[in-house]
Amino acid sequence: MSLSVSEHGQWTITFKPDQIELVLSDSFNSEGILALRKAAQKVVREHLDSRLSKAYCDMRCWGLTTASAHHEIKGMHDGMYALGIHRIAYVAADNLPLARFIIERCWEHLPDVERAYFLSEHEARAWLHQSSTKDGSTDPK
Repeated sequence: MSLSVSEHGQWTITFKPDQIELVLSDSFNSEGILALRKAAQKVVREHLDSRLSKAYCDMRCWGLTTASAHHEIKGMHDGMYALGIHRIAYVAADNLPLARFIIERCWEHLPDVERAYFLSEHEARAWLHQSSTKDGSTDPK
């Protein structure tokens, strides 16, 4: 597990056999996204023998402070895709519409990744462990 507390955002990264879990909080700018990306890369390097296919991201207490951070988010998504992640569930609770708007723009260049946005952790985890639909849907509802 990786835990960080910084002025640019806070996160916890947990690695499971086939998935990586991110819990984000506080406000992120470009430096925060870049630091998160580096921390995630370090965790993945420690588990090179595992085969990732899924990601869970809890964004209930998350915010993005600069538009320039989109470039760093896209880079992080590129890395996730390169590792084999093809299914990601986001929990955004009260800020679901805004989170979906921001994050979807950062996935447009990788349409093969299935992603969905949820109000609760339970819904997100249930969807994440269902069989992939591969119908291009980005929302199960």
